[in-house]
Amino acid sequence: MASNIQQILRYMAKAYYRLFYFFFRIEKWSSGKNEIPDGLCVFIAILPICLFGFIDLIVLEYLFSRFIYNLNISHYKAYAIIICLISDIFNGVLFFQGKRYMRIKEMFSNEDKGTRNKRSFYCILYSLITMFGSVILIRIFGYPT
Repeated sequence: MASNIQQILRYMAKAYYRLFYFFFRIEKWSSGKNEIPDGLCVFIAILPICLFGFIDLIVLEYLFSRFIYNLNISHYKAYAIIICLISDIFNGVLFFQGKRYMRIKEMFSNEDKGTRNKRSFYCILYSLITMFGSVILIRIFGYPT
């Protein structure tokens, strides 16, 4: 049981690293002939990941409030600020600590074209679901009462 959970967590971490590498690669590609340092590309790649983390945490709170117990905290500004800070600090520490972004870059830089395209498709799909999924959930289930 514990080994299954560890395997799932490893798979989730690898998927999260791949999402980071997707945005990192976009930033490196968009720099064109102007070589931007990896540290700056990492910072810029973390921005959409922080936004998606923020949205995911808000959606989890929505689902909890809608179906389990209405916490009635989502309308406070401090709540949004705290969730945003949690997402920013988590991602900053995760990718910058010990230059983990270099290991992630090595991990995915040798992908063949077919694998890269498939994984990039999954990253785009996740991004779209994250951006529009909350609107669809609210439309279907309504606001917490």
